[in-house]
Amino acid sequence: MKFNQIHQENNAAAQLVYQSYSATFPPDERRNLQQFQNLFRTPEAKVFSTEIAGCTTGYVIVWELSGFCFLEHFEIFEKYRGKKIGSMVLEALSAQYPTILLETEPADLGETANRRVRFYLENGFSILDKNYMQPPYDEGKNTLNLWLMSNNTLADSAFCTQEIHRKVYGFGF
Repeated sequence: MKFNQIHQENNAAAQLVYQSYSATFPPDERRNLQQFQNLFRTPEAKVFSTEIAGCTTGYVIVWELSGFCFLEHFEIFEKYRGKKIGSMVLEALSAQYPTILLETEPADLGETANRRVRFYLENGFSILDKNYMQPPYDEGKNTLNLWLMSNNTLADSAFCTQEIHRKVYGFGF
């Protein structure tokens, strides 16, 4: 399991990530192309492709924040799903970032959302907040009621939420 940081928005790896990202995540849950490209100029944000045995298996977008990592987006490409690669990615990320927070759709939204929540629970995450609100990425997009999960106990989840909203979404407090 290897993470390859993508440093430039205009290389083939970044284009592959954006192509899959924009096809996989609904518009309210993702950045537009310009916002995605801005990630490469944001020191706290890191875009990594994931690789096993020389094959690119997916990607993660993480934010290195104050004492924790925010896993903004995480995808294993469809042909590699069901092979425990997602669990390997989370294990490797947890070794690098002891405290990870992420947003996920509530389990009651459907079978896919339920399966995703179970996946995170099985990989050592717990639900911190079932009333978490993801700010919109830009005008015209909706605020989303999501669940906030973490692989670690937090002393101050309100501080973490505020930092995510401020730095990741540009939503001031």
